[in-house]
Amino acid sequence: HEFYTPNDPQVSSQYHIGTVKAYQAWDIEKGDPNITVAIIDSGTDTDHEDFLPQFAYNTGETLDGTDSDGDGYVDNNLGWDFFDDDNNTQMVGSNHGVHVAGCAVAATDNGKGVAGPAFGCSYLPIKAGDGGTIDFGYVGITYAADHGASVINCSWGGAGGGQLGQDIIDYATLNKDALVVAAAGNDAVEDLFYPAGYTYVLNVASTSSTDTKSGFSNYGYGIDLCAPGSNIFATDNNSGYTSMSGTSMASPVAAGCAALVRSQFPFLDPMQTAEQLKVTCDNIYPVNQSVYQDKLGAGRINLFSAVSGITQPSIVMIERNVSDGGDEAFVVDDTLSIDGIFTNYLAPTGSVTATLTAQSSNVQIIDGTTSLGAIAAFGGS
Repeated sequence: HEFYTPNDPQVSSQYHIGTVKAYQAWDIEKGDPNITVAIIDSGTDTDHEDFLPQFAYNTGETLDGTDSDGDGYVDNNLGWDFFDDDNNTQMVGSNHGVHVAGCAVAATDNGKGVAGPAFGCSYLPIKAGDGGTIDFGYVGITYAADHGASVINCSWGGAGGGQLGQDIIDYATLNKDALVVAAAGNDAVEDLFYPAGYTYVLNVASTSSTDTKSGFSNYGYGIDLCAPGSNIFATDNNSGYTSMSGTSMASPVAAGCAALVRSQFPFLDPMQTAEQLKVTCDNIYPVNQSVYQDKLGAGRINLFSAVSGITQPSIVMIERNVSDGGDEAFVVDDTLSIDGIFTNYLAPTGSVTATLTAQSSNVQIIDGTTSLGAIAAFGGS
C-alpha cells in the first residue's frame, strides 16, 4: 500500500513525520479546518508561507478600531498579543513560537516548505511572551478555549503548580472542549512541570530519531506519552526553516497529532482524544534504559494507529481513596485500604481485573486483586 506523500519540498528533512507514522495516517485523515490548534507562545510569523493557508481568522471581527464581536478585544482577527496587549501576534524577540507552530500545523501539501502532522487543521496564534518567558500563558489558555480551539499547545512551564492553574485547565477541558497539550520540561529530571503536570493535560516527553529518550527530556510516572523532540526541522521567522530541540518541539508534534485524531473522530471529547493517542502508542521501552521503565508514559505516538479505529479500551482510575480506618495518619505497621472509581474512556471491555503492586520491599500487599467486571465504552465506570 502506498503511503500518502505530500508535495512539501523539505518534508524529507523531517524524520519525525515518518516516526509518528503520519504518512500512513494521512491516507485515512487529512485534517478538518474546523479543528483549530492554538499555539500559546512567543508569537508567530504572520506572513509565513507555511502558515497563511492555516490561520484561523476571527471572521466576526471587523478591523475598524472597535470590538466588533463584543468579546472584549479590539480588532482581534488573528489571535491576541497579551505581551503587548494588542492585536499584532507577530514575533519580535523570540522565534520559539514560530518553530513550535510549524511542528504542529505547518501547511501540508501546499508545495512549500515543510509539513505538520495536523495537515489541514487550522492554527490560532496567541502571543503570551516574547523573550524567553511566557508571562501570560494561563490567560492565553483561557482566550484559546473561549475562541474555539480544539487543541491548545503549551511549550512552556515551570516547577510548582497551583489551584488557579488547575482551574483554568478544568475550564478549558471540561467547559470548552479543548485538549491542553504541554511540554514535560528540559531538565532531564524526574519532576513534574506545569502546566504539563495538571490533571487533564497531555504531558509530553521527548524522544530522538531512534526512539530513545532525549537527553534533555524530563521523565517520570506523570508522563503520558512521548513524541519526537530532538532536532526537529520546522518553520522559522521570515518564511524560513530551521532545526530546534526540546520538549517544546515534542509537545506540538503531539498536539498536531491530537488535532488529526479529533478530525477523524469528532465525537471524542478531550480526554478520550488523549487516551486514544495513548493506547495506540508504540512501545519504546525495549530501546530505553531500565531506569526509565514506566516513566515515559504509554510510549511514542503512532498516529496511523490512532486514526485507524477505536478498538482498544482505556481504563483509568479517576478517583482514589486511601484509608487506615482510623485517624488517617499513616504510620509504620498501618493497614491501608484503597478504593476508587475506574472509568473506561474508549472501546468496551471484557472482564477486567485490577491488580495492586508495590515497588518497595517495605510494603506487604494483603489483598491486591479485585474484579471490575466488564466496563462499557466511552465513560462507563
